[in-house]
Amino acid sequence: MRTTVIGSYPLRYEELGPEAVVRSVEEQLAAGVELVSDGQTRADMVSVYAGVLDGTEIRAETGLNEKRLHIVGRVSLRDPSIFVEDFITASKTAAGRARVKAIVTG
Repeated sequence: MRTTVIGSYPLRYEELGPEAVVRSVEEQLAAGVELVSDGQTRADMVSVYAGVLDGTEIRAETGLNEKRLHIVGRVSLRDPSIFVEDFITASKTAAGRARVKAIVTG
């Protein structure tokens, strides 16, 4: 059985840029993870995907420490290339030392 991760690595892309992906992968490899990810360092698992969908809005829920995705119009996909860029960066960083998986929030 391979070891893997679920994403949401605790680095901030807006502070580190692509280096957040590189550090995430390097630290996963150092920990012995065999199926690494890009670390999903751009945002939380809901916001990062809602950010490429028209017709959605993230709202903080009153009285709760969480955000929820709301459908506010016709949902359509904008440019998802940020996910491809992060996957490519992770793949180059892993460079045959581990397999790389894409993170897709369900």
